[in-house]
Amino acid sequence: MDYNYNSDSNASDGSSQTRPEPDLGLLSRRMVNAAFACSIIAIILFFFCYLSIPLAVIAIILALLSRGRQALSGKGVLTIVLSVGGILLSGMVTVYAVFTVYHSPELKAQMEDIIDYYFPEYSEGMDDTFLFSDPTEPGNYIDQQFLQSGGESI
Repeated sequence: MDYNYNSDSNASDGSSQTRPEPDLGLLSRRMVNAAFACSIIAIILFFFCYLSIPLAVIAIILALLSRGRQALSGKGVLTIVLSVGGILLSGMVTVYAVFTVYHSPELKAQMEDIIDYYFPEYSEGMDDTFLFSDPTEPGNYIDQQFLQSGGESI
């Protein structure tokens, strides 16, 4: 019995065993299907940027790897478009949320209360608007520290 599968020494008697070649078309289809599923999930979960953006990046990588040396399939192109859309939607929601919290006085006050409650060591001795204050405004905590130090760096 010959256990050498890569040898052609028994090729004359027809008893040599060879490993079957993997079906690259099947692997490519599976990879593009996984990428498509990741991109759909990224679009659905665009409000959760910590899930959406990594899933979209994984989908783009899988779609590009699925093509091999061939042109990208239609499903692969759709996957990349959906993934980029998920990244953009997630980024827009994040920017809007930060902008809204920064410019709304009510939300600013609520956020400062939450930070004071959970992190009291950061707010001891500071002005209540320290975390969300504009550093260019005179009279904020940083300016007071700077003036007390005699103009030297803090």
